[in-house]
Amino acid sequence: MTFRRHATSAPARVALLLFPALACVLALGACQTTAPLNADTFTKDGVLSGATSTQERCAALSDGVWVVVDGQGDCIRYYAGGLKDRNDVAVVNFFGDFGNFNFVQRYMLDASSVPEASPEVLHGFAERVSKKVEVPIIVVARPGTLGSSGNHANRWTKRNPLLMNAALDAIAARHHIDTYALSGQSGGSFVVGALLPWRDDIRCAVMASSAASIMEVLMADRPGTPVDFARSYVYDPYDHIDEIKPNPDRTLYTLADKDDDITVYWAQKSFVDALRERGHDAVLIDQHGLGKFNHGLESQSFVTAALCAQKVPSRLIIEALEALARKQAAEAGK
Repeated sequence: MTFRRHATSAPARVALLLFPALACVLALGACQTTAPLNADTFTKDGVLSGATSTQERCAALSDGVWVVVDGQGDCIRYYAGGLKDRNDVAVVNFFGDFGNFNFVQRYMLDASSVPEASPEVLHGFAERVSKKVEVPIIVVARPGTLGSSGNHANRWTKRNPLLMNAALDAIAARHHIDTYALSGQSGGSFVVGALLPWRDDIRCAVMASSAASIMEVLMADRPGTPVDFARSYVYDPYDHIDEIKPNPDRTLYTLADKDDDITVYWAQKSFVDALRERGHDAVLIDQHGLGKFNHGLESQSFVTAALCAQKVPSRLIIEALEALARKQAAEAGK
């Protein structure tokens, strides 16, 4: 398959530089019971069971922060590269969901997509990407995954994004970070959407294959099946858009594939439309998601966040994403 050669801008070169590193780490990854103490949530068994931790054990980890929400503490792990003594901005990424779960009784059904990663792999990934884009990179592990304690089956409750919010506070205090550029793929974008009303230090945010309108996603995924009962424990960021404070200097990006079979396009667009109606600078960028469900936009999310963290205009970000799309198509055609 042959592709025309295009002139490549600086943002586009950033996208092409990021792609190999992201592909590498994502290839490695890409009824309640008491969770065992110190279970390893880098493993499938650990994600299935969930994990508890202690403040003492968390304090011994250089990449852990102990946060307390609703009277219960959890150790949240993060993997950073490029941080300095003081940091004007840092990109924070939340990976998507790892495995399926019973959202009625909230227990994990499988952990088939848990990556074979480790703290060393993720620290190395963040360092490599940070050097390429010249901005600090932080991968924050969602509760019950990638070393963090907690239960991944509780991913849609309010407590989970509250834990991420508290973790960002602790990380910012520890590393003197002034602002964040947030990035999330799929379930990670649910976290991003939930954080928007709670924080005034978000320079920009990227929601890819977004589950920020989680109840609409549930309704589309289960046509004809009542899902309103889930509102008793599902925290839907869409319901809290009115609480997002206006900020003319902040852009909120949504990256979506019209053929996404997991988080349907119209649910993602409805979140963008609601943001725009309330005066927010919300940008919807159509993309081609990878995989058989047209859902994989992790690389695009990371590229967009890295560029908007550096105040690159949306026009040039779209150009960079087009360059990345051409590269991915060329790789697929080999």
